Amino acid sequence: MVSLQSSLSIEFKQDKVILTHVGKGFSKYSLLQSETIDLSNVRDRSEEDVDEIIQNSISHFLEEHRIKPDVISIGLPRQDVFFKFVDLPKVQGASLKDMLQYEIERHIPFPADSVYYDAQLVGPVDGDQNMLRVAIVAAPKPLVDRWARILDQIGLSASAVSLSALGLADFFVLSGLAAEDATTALVECQDGKAEIVILKGKRLRHCRTIDLGQSSGSAEARSAASSRSQEEELRQKAAAILKELSSYVDGTGESVYIDELYLSGGYSSIVALQGALVEAGFSGRVKTLGPQERVRTLLTLEKAYSLASAVGLGMRHFEEKTDGANLLPDEMRVKPRLWGKRFMTALSAAVCVLLIAVVASAIFHRRMEVDYLQTKLSALDNEVQMILATRRESSRWARLLKELKVIASETLNPLLVLKELDRLLPSDGPGKVWLTNFRLHGKSLSINGFSSKPEELLAKLEESPLFSNARFEGRITSRKGGERFAIVLQIEPGNQAELLKPKPSTTTTGPIGPTPVPSGPPVVGPQAAEPEEEPATGATRLPLGGKWGALQGPMFDRYQPEGGATGPGMGAQRYEGGLGPHPFLPPEEER
Repeated sequence: MVSLQSSLSIEFKQDKVILTHVGKGFSKYSLLQSETIDLSNVRDRSEEDVDEIIQNSISHFLEEHRIKPDVISIGLPRQDVFFKFVDLPKVQGASLKDMLQYEIERHIPFPADSVYYDAQLVGPVDGDQNMLRVAIVAAPKPLVDRWARILDQIGLSASAVSLSALGLADFFVLSGLAAEDATTALVECQDGKAEIVILKGKRLRHCRTIDLGQSSGSAEARSAASSRSQEEELRQKAAAILKELSSYVDGTGESVYIDELYLSGGYSSIVALQGALVEAGFSGRVKTLGPQERVRTLLTLEKAYSLASAVGLGMRHFEEKTDGANLLPDEMRVKPRLWGKRFMTALSAAVCVLLIAVVASAIFHRRMEVDYLQTKLSALDNEVQMILATRRESSRWARLLKELKVIASETLNPLLVLKELDRLLPSDGPGKVWLTNFRLHGKSLSINGFSSKPEELLAKLEESPLFSNARFEGRITSRKGGERFAIVLQIEPGNQAELLKPKPSTTTTGPIGPTPVPSGPPVVGPQAAEPEEEPATGATRLPLGGKWGALQGPMFDRYQPEGGATGPGMGAQRYEGGLGPHPFLPPEEER
């Protein structure tokens, strides 16, 4: 068990001296070693011999266990020390020792210069806040000087000399066992005596030693055990303890109920006494008080349970409890070497700084990561905004394109109609066609002309995705050179896009544009014809790959009449261009 602070407690009892080594780590206490120096066999020897035995035993104990204590505390038995509760008036700005200096002669039964004395503050007097209750502790100077001299001769110096019973109270309070507003009795049984301490919460209320008879561990007790049973001895001890507890009264003179009673001492004896107290009629809770329940130790139960007061004396200085009574005068007190505590404090501070540095470093790196991610998020946000803007623009263009497609599907292109007619209607051969009239009104198209096989024209026109519902209007009349026909059909503007797709061409057609007028007489069919004259109807000539006629419709109004000529064509305009390489004249009958 690692300890950063070390304390040596020396308790002087009637026939023995108890050495206890207590350590403290970061927060836990440790009961490390303990040894008892038996003085029952050297009673007849001189005081110098006894002191030498004690010196040698202490030196051997320290050397054997390699102990270098930071604090040395001496505990005196209750029967060697004067103890009394007194009430002193509260003086503003005065210390407890200054207040006691003028009152000590009135409260101790011997001269003040013959004793070492000190006081321990208990608290305000019940019902009077202007009065303080203190516990006066005094011991003869020769007794204290003797024990201090023993340590001085082996190179040690004590830091405190106090009452062992006060160490028992310190252990109980510093271990966290004290309950507020509960009245607790602490009883330590050793050497046929019982040191009784009563606490109200954490405040000291009573301290006294009573005689229980000789201990069962001594020679006298063993001889007395032959005349009386052990049970009878336990009943007498329990009765003596209960008698002392029942005599305790508070400041108002009323008896006080004891809530809990803790026993300390030899483990086997206090366990037996615990049952005897219950049988004797004690109504409160009876428990055992052992250091091993609050501190770490490797000692046996029998030994550890008898060291509660010694552990408490060491714990007092670890906690820097300054309000405890210390019988050593100021000039004899050695300041505790608290390098272990300083080391622990420095180590704790270093650990705290290290933890802060680690946490700060982690926070800094996290912050850097957050900043980096924020930068990336900002860049991604810009990209997202650009993508969203592009999507919005794309959606806008898609809507516009859709609208344009709708417009294109609903808007008729007359040039595509003319080109499709030129592709479908034959311009040579037996079924050659002449067009004399071409009327386009919305989605309705009517064409008039001549053909030797007009019955085949409807099937040819229906082959185009642009035309539908082709039918003859009126009857077909025969003429010289062919039959006159009139066809009405519907145009599907939505299918214009199919005509724009590239297709392998099977026929050779002339370019769309102006066709030079031949200088000689035109040729009709495979044989030469007579020179043609202008049609008597006054219609203008439209060369369309061998087909011609008058064009009518709103889209042809932009063409100006040539020479202002008008006729039966109802506003027919001259179309300067053709879709075929050869112009044809209408039959002779139509001139």
